[in-house]
Amino acid sequence: MSHEKNVSKGQDIIKFGVTAAVGGSLGIASYLSNGASDAFAVGIANTVMPLLLDCGQRHLSPRETTRIDTVTSLSIKEIKVHLDEGHLPRLDDFFNESINLNSSASELWEGIYEITRTEHEQSKLEFIAYLNASIPFLTISRGEANRLIQQIEVLTYRKMCILAALSQAANQVLRDKCISKQEGSDELGDIMQDCFELEQMGLLQEPSSQSPAYGTHSWLYVVPSELKATKYGKRMVELAKLHRISKGDVEEIYQLMS
Repeated sequence: MSHEKNVSKGQDIIKFGVTAAVGGSLGIASYLSNGASDAFAVGIANTVMPLLLDCGQRHLSPRETTRIDTVTSLSIKEIKVHLDEGHLPRLDDFFNESINLNSSASELWEGIYEITRTEHEQSKLEFIAYLNASIPFLTISRGEANRLIQQIEVLTYRKMCILAALSQAANQVLRDKCISKQEGSDELGDIMQDCFELEQMGLLQEPSSQSPAYGTHSWLYVVPSELKATKYGKRMVELAKLHRISKGDVEEIYQLMS
């Protein structure tokens, strides 16, 4: 099969997902590289295809199949963007398997598929794919990569919007009183609960200057103007491309917190 036909096959997989999976390893490899011999491109293809074929053999609902197809397509496209921009893929044992252990790549991609299959928030899928596409270019451990996947699984889309908003809120005038000292809307209370949970995850931080002198800090004492993304929060924003969240959704967060 010529290189051009291989690339076409890879594009079919990106367009049609699981339904075009059979025989597609060479297509994905060709799509990601200038030649199918590129080791990284082959590694990605050999990771994705068995998992896609496995998905194709399961009794997945149409929605589950669509979610997996969407994340597969976006992930491969974004990996291609990384490569075209000159980002260097990791050179460790990311694709190596042992007798008793799947490769890190296979384990992590399977983890992405598992959270994708049951993800009810359609708006999250794009950012799950961006995180998935970032990991092959990071020299991090299997455990750290799994932590990132676990975090994005539990983040709601609104929490993603909060992280995106607070990571770029330099010119925004946000509320400087907590709900305990100045009541707000019910939705503001919900947002503060989200922020408190993001603090507990280590993605946001604040001085908590309005917390009670005695007792534990809670969402009632979260002050929007004092909230900052931690280095871990900024990393999630960067790797999952949360800065690409629509301006309208970010503006809605600013309005609620102002």
